[in-house]
Amino acid sequence: FDQDTMIIMKNGDKKAIKNIQVGEELEDGGKVTATFKLNSQNQEMYVVKDVIVSGAHSIIHNGKLVKVKDYSEAKQLTENYTNLYLYNLNTTTKQIPIRGELFCDWDEITSEIEGKLWNELGNASSINVLRKDLRRYSSSKSKDKSFIHKYYDGGFSKNSLVTMIKDRTKAISSLKIGDRIENGGVIYGIVKIDKS
Repeated sequence: FDQDTMIIMKNGDKKAIKNIQVGEELEDGGKVTATFKLNSQNQEMYVVKDVIVSGAHSIIHNGKLVKVKDYSEAKQLTENYTNLYLYNLNTTTKQIPIRGELFCDWDEITSEIEGKLWNELGNASSINVLRKDLRRYSSSKSKDKSFIHKYYDGGFSKNSLVTMIKDRTKAISSLKIGDRIENGGVIYGIVKIDKS
């Protein structure tokens, strides 16, 4: 999403997506579990109800995920998109409500994938905590999706060292989009995840 995309928060305030922090709640009660700042280079951008979003992002239409570029209400942005970065979120509801539309969060998880993730957890573990989460999920009308983040999200400590070109090292928290790492890779995005 464009950096200035306004999102309604749980308390009714509007906030630009670039300023939303991990732990905050959106209007639908979804808690933000991760924030993403990404390179916008080579992204085709579209407009849906004044929301500027990449064509590769998905929206929920008639209960199905549809790429924005294939959504009948989306119009391709005719001018060059000049902002360097795009922003996205992960939420416990797996959606981001904006201007009456339901956009997927970063994971873009369908109900089919959600079911497979549950089944894998059930097959892989007999931990009592997991059983408690499975019971909560099974009894929830809206299917509490926070389990996805609890069991499938991961990351590095902010002090983890990354080897850069010329054998220098840098703490992962100090990396910037565009930095080059030792294997020739380029940092494409910065992700911040709720470690709880």
